[in-house]
Amino acid sequence: MESYCIRIWLRDEDSTFVLAHTTSFHTNYSVNVGEALGFFNTLQWLADMQFDSVNFVIDSKITVDAFNSNRHDVTEFSHIITNSFPHTLQTLDGI
Repeated sequence: MESYCIRIWLRDEDSTFVLAHTTSFHTNYSVNVGEALGFFNTLQWLADMQFDSVNFVIDSKITVDAFNSNRHDVTEFSHIITNSFPHTLQTLDGI
């Protein structure tokens, strides 16, 4: 079983450290699915913290490309991107 650790650092507009968050989960998913789950977890955390203007830096090109794409397939990865993110983004937009 794989273990994923998600680390989030928030910085202000001057790149000064503001806040950090770490979470981990155990799963048998692929690395790509773990990256997507990590990004989804980050969006949920930001919505819970009521942040309304955030720029992201993500080190997974596959996750970034999928997030910015309209192409969908039947994989677990695509399911996370297409079904989980829109609801969370609406929550962030509604703040």
